[in-house]
This record gives sequence, structure tokens and C-alpha cells, in this order.
Amino acid sequence: MNADIEKILAAPTVDAKTAGALLGMGESATYKALQRGDIPAIRIGSVYRVPSATLRRMLDLAPSKAA
Repeated sequence: MNADIEKILAAPTVDAKTAGALLGMGESATYKALQRGDIPAIRIGSVYRVPSATLRRMLDLAPSKAA
């Protein structure tokens, strides 16, 4: 596995832009998917945070060793 992806997904959550990049999506498509609920996220005001565990499942990656 790419060490950069592991480092990113070591945090409990990632921002919307990072989540979209990991999923191979552009910014506009990412925010539309977040608003529709296609990407499960935590919303605080206008800020979306995507749980790393969710991204791991979506990308079919092994759970974090830190978990």
C-alpha cells in the first residue's frame, strides 16, 4: 500500500477535498456526493469531515493498524 495513503488515513477524519482526491473525484463532484449522502460524512456547519474508516471501506482497504 502506498505509504502516503496510509499516512493520510491515519487521522480519524479527512477533509472533503482529500476524501475526493482519494476517491478519484473532482471537488464539485465530491461536494455533490457529500450533500446527497453518497459519501458518509460528519458535517459541522458548512464543513464536511469524512471518517478514515469509511474511506477504507469504500476503497476496500484493510483497517488501520492504529485502530
